Amino acid sequence: MDPAQQERPLTVDEYLAVPDEGERYELVAGFLVAEPRPAPHHGFIAARMASVLETHVRSARLGAVFVESGFLLVAHPTPCGVPT
Repeated sequence: MDPAQQERPLTVDEYLAVPDEGERYELVAGFLVAEPRPAPHHGFIAARMASVLETHVRSARLGAVFVESGFLLVAHPTPCGVPT
């Protein structure tokens, strides 16, 4: 889907149905925003931080650590931010 041709805000369900054509998009206030793929250095830093955080979180029984996951940040209105 070409964000420039988007005529109205998308719902979360519509966003999740967008075909994966190799581009990364976030849904911001119902509109697709193209995001560049992270560089290898980003992956290295993310893995290192996750390792350090996971060690602390596990030993303190604080929960879980996630890396490169999508999150629903706003539930209302239905068009909201969901990174992919």
